[in-house]
Amino acid sequence: MGDNIGGVVPVDLRLSSETGERALIISGPNGGGKTLSMKSFGLVSVLTKLGIPIPIKKGGNRPRVDYFDGIFVNVGDKQSVLDGESTWTSILNSCATMLQTIEEQQEEKNKSSYLVLLDELGTGTDPASGGAVAQAILEELIEKSCKVVVTTH
Repeated sequence: MGDNIGGVVPVDLRLSSETGERALIISGPNGGGKTLSMKSFGLVSVLTKLGIPIPIKKGGNRPRVDYFDGIFVNVGDKQSVLDGESTWTSILNSCATMLQTIEEQQEEKNKSSYLVLLDELGTGTDPASGGAVAQAILEELIEKSCKVVVTTH
């Protein structure tokens, strides 16, 4: 870590189609770079989709990046006092909308691939309830053949 002070710290994340991996859960301490790592994964996916070269280590292995028909993101606390929406209801509403949109688009396009990025899924309520709902959402996204990158709190 000391060698990279003021420099770039590489992030190496994988969701391999070859091994059937569908979800990546990033966990760690506060300020440990979980959200940054997840956003980096999404950014590389967008850059690739646009045909923009991605940053890789010189002389490193050539990366393989999947093409996604759509990328869905839920990052940040979208609670609203005016709308009577807490952090928890905001997460639930966002995920419900996301799942519905994915289902509708999959019906229209027959078979589509999606990347879903979820930051701190399951927060905003007690850990038992949050964990159970987070697991149900992840299972539903995986069942819909999405690739999912999620961070914990």
